Amino acid sequence: MRAPPPLSDQDRITISKSLQRHPGKSSLCGALLAEVGSSATSLDERTAAARLHGDRRCRRGLNVLDKVVWEAHASIEATLCENDGFPVGAMRNLLGATLYAIASMDSPQSHAKGLEYLFTFSNPHLRSDVLEYMAFAEVTFDTQLMAHFLTSDTPEPMVLSALYALRLNPTAAGIAATRPVIAPLLGSPSACVRAYAVYALQYSSDNEDLVIRLVDDLDPDVRDAVTDVMTWFREN
Repeated sequence: MRAPPPLSDQDRITISKSLQRHPGKSSLCGALLAEVGSSATSLDERTAAARLHGDRRCRRGLNVLDKVVWEAHASIEATLCENDGFPVGAMRNLLGATLYAIASMDSPQSHAKGLEYLFTFSNPHLRSDVLEYMAFAEVTFDTQLMAHFLTSDTPEPMVLSALYALRLNPTAAGIAATRPVIAPLLGSPSACVRAYAVYALQYSSDNEDLVIRLVDDLDPDVRDAVTDVMTWFREN
């Protein structure tokens, strides 16, 4: 299990406020959960509490977090037409932090919730958020699910999130299983997809033959990705 990141000064302020606002809660996780679910608290403070709930790998409160997901989703959906289908604003931040908190529970129940959101949300950017935050599970991380979205007919935001998730969760079996579906993405017309695909191939030197193909790519970000990964191959 990943160790929680060190607390920043702002994190300590968030924790202190959460404990003060919810004195009836007997644990830090309980106070953070109450803060996330409180409509009386600002969106920024709810978002910070949700992120800390995830950082601490708190295992309780799935029902509360689920309600927050649907609250945020409904609010974002109501404004999508104003933003040409691209979700923006504090509610998306709250949604992302809450998805992270749920994924970090890393249980069959939290994984099932992730799947529910993934196949219920219709906006590709919000679906990509779900995929991205599912990367923070370990025991329940599903390599084959991510590979399922690495196709040419998948919206690009979702492809990028799936590649990111695979890079964050490398396993020997997963690397071998996903190589055949990542390789075609090296020829994508999108430089961003090509760069993400290179990084997703990083954790096995067996992939050097694929990565080296893009050493002279026209896009500087792709060339930088190749340099980074080839350096990793040499040093590991």
